[in-house]
Amino acid sequence: MAARINKPLHDEKTKSDWRFYVYDILDCEGNPIYVGKGSGCRRKVSERYRGGASSIEAARFFDEEDAYRYEIERIADINPMLNKHIGGNGARCSVVKTKKIKIDAQTRLMNKIGTRAYAARMLLSYYNAYKYLESKVDRKNEILKKCYTEEIKQLFNTFNVAKLTEVAYG
Repeated sequence: MAARINKPLHDEKTKSDWRFYVYDILDCEGNPIYVGKGSGCRRKVSERYRGGASSIEAARFFDEEDAYRYEIERIADINPMLNKHIGGNGARCSVVKTKKIKIDAQTRLMNKIGTRAYAARMLLSYYNAYKYLESKVDRKNEILKKCYTEEIKQLFNTFNVAKLTEVAYG
């Protein structure tokens, strides 16, 4: 009959039972850039993936839920730059809220048609406004002096309007 191995009682926890840990990934100056929860070799893999200079084990836990709670508290305290989530159950936890940026109509148009075409359209609109004001005889000099410098006038005179139109509406 084989010898019986003595197993520890439920109250006694061995080192292998404390398998969950919370770790910090540090930059080259020793500042935490990421906080995570893991077991096994998760810390080293995460360190390489996130580009940290080193990593430290902050605490060990018997229960995974305790490790999750501590990770959430640690992220809230340190606020590391690489943590996208508030912690907890991995990527399934809630994302840190970010403010949505409102995009104006001009930016939407530029994203739609491209910056080159957008710039060409803007230059054409300024050119057309200049030509319109230049054609007005009665108030021409007064308005042109206020709105357009000599450098801008010279620039408008060098425009290849056909090429700009092709780029803008091509």
